[in-house]
Amino acid sequence: MLGLVDGRYALLPLAAACGLYTLYRKYSKISISDVPGPESKTFLLGHSKELLLADCGTTEAEFRRRYGDVVRVKAALGEDILWIADHKAIKHILHKSGYDYPKPPGDKPLRAMVTDEGLAWADGEMHRRYKKILLPAFGIPEAKEFLPVFTHVITRLADRWANELTDKGSTGIINVADGLMRVTLDAIGFGTWSLYTKHRPAFDHDFGAVIDSDDPLMKSYTHLMTVFAAPSPGRLIFRGISRFVPPSWLSFLYEHASSPDIQRLRENRQQVHTFAGGLIEFKRKALEQGEGQKDIMSLLLKANASANEDAKLRDDEIVPQMRTIMFAAHETTAITIAWGLYELAKHPQVQARLREEIIETRKKIKARGDTEFTTNDFDAMPYTIAVMKETLRLHPVVADIPRFSGKDDVLPLANPITTRSGKVIHELPIPKGLRLTLSFYAYQTNEDLWGKDALVYDPDRWLEERDKSGALIGVYANLLSFSAGVKNCIGWRFALVQIQASLIHLISTFNFALPDEPQEVRMFRTVTVVPKVSGRENEGIQLPLKVSLL
Repeated sequence: MLGLVDGRYALLPLAAACGLYTLYRKYSKISISDVPGPESKTFLLGHSKELLLADCGTTEAEFRRRYGDVVRVKAALGEDILWIADHKAIKHILHKSGYDYPKPPGDKPLRAMVTDEGLAWADGEMHRRYKKILLPAFGIPEAKEFLPVFTHVITRLADRWANELTDKGSTGIINVADGLMRVTLDAIGFGTWSLYTKHRPAFDHDFGAVIDSDDPLMKSYTHLMTVFAAPSPGRLIFRGISRFVPPSWLSFLYEHASSPDIQRLRENRQQVHTFAGGLIEFKRKALEQGEGQKDIMSLLLKANASANEDAKLRDDEIVPQMRTIMFAAHETTAITIAWGLYELAKHPQVQARLREEIIETRKKIKARGDTEFTTNDFDAMPYTIAVMKETLRLHPVVADIPRFSGKDDVLPLANPITTRSGKVIHELPIPKGLRLTLSFYAYQTNEDLWGKDALVYDPDRWLEERDKSGALIGVYANLLSFSAGVKNCIGWRFALVQIQASLIHLISTFNFALPDEPQEVRMFRTVTVVPKVSGRENEGIQLPLKVSLL
């Protein structure tokens, strides 16, 4: 999947055997063959290119226009997959039956290369146990405690940008995505291991990402998710074959593959394990001496010390949680903020209105004798919240997620399906072992839920009362940006505080506009949906904006 093979032809005999097995399985159990969907042009690849290589929004719009919210598509080697944007079906899968729809088994060995066997990897009872132990460190009070961290790191980036712009005469082109990814990495360094309080780190681990330090752990995470971008035909075919391969065999392959991408994942794992092993001992001794702080590592170790034996995390289970946090909180939050700045650059009237609310709130803060924003101030800024919600809606950082039916089931449907044979059905039987793709982007741009202007960036929609037709799904604002149900993102409150703190500080300091030279910004799929400039994709994640000092 990631460079394990050099070309597709070496895989043809194995692919043929897998394809025959797929046909056998298709006609020996519950079938979804009557569900409408596009015909595949190639047995080897199916619709993999449309699902994995097309820019976010392109395939989703075509599927919904032609077939509706439930579509049968083909993966590599003729495998049927159910693509789902129907909100009632998604709610059933994520909420009511969350643990009956695990992650596809064939994907888990590669996931383990990125996060180890942490919360994002786990299913079933292991996931329940991990989440119960981790949740106390991710509540509302804990998220509020992290505001000084987020304020510190975004101020450091703003200072760097201001210095660069001063040298350029107050205006210049800046790749905002790169700077913001450095910010979130620094925030994790302080917040996970050394909570920043009273303007100095309590236990200092500063990645120095914003200031271009040589921290090896920081370097191992820089643009790490690009290893998953634009998979080759050989990788797509291997992905189809991998579902027939025992996970233990796949793990062995990934451990010994010579692919540069796989090697980079292994090196990242080694960096984290080396660092975290020493840090656990350091934090444990600090707690014994009464010096523990409210960083996440200290909170986990403190909870462990007082927990029953069956509720404790072993040291070898704590490290995977750290890798999970690094993976889940780094690029996702940064890219969301970057897309927000992009939309504000495209809509100067929205940016001006946002800046006006920030200025008015700052006056109130000064009038009461304070100098810094609090999370209570954030809650009293309706337009800032609307801008954040609209950015999350139109730019879900994860466009879709894969699931796997653990049993035969019946999916309820918000909108009936007219099958290929002409039947109108209001619920859909599906077989055990079916792969599904839940499209968050299609849900969040559904005209029936969000209005005829669902593809338009309009924060005012959040200041109006609009009927969402019972689509109460996500943990925040009916959105799926943080997923939903039993496997929602436990760090979503932290992300909201960091997004608000970052937007407020940056819009207070700079004006953002589109560059004078026209450019096409692509919503490019990796694990996340990242910005890239058309014609310059090989330069990596890019979002150049014209930035001016206020």
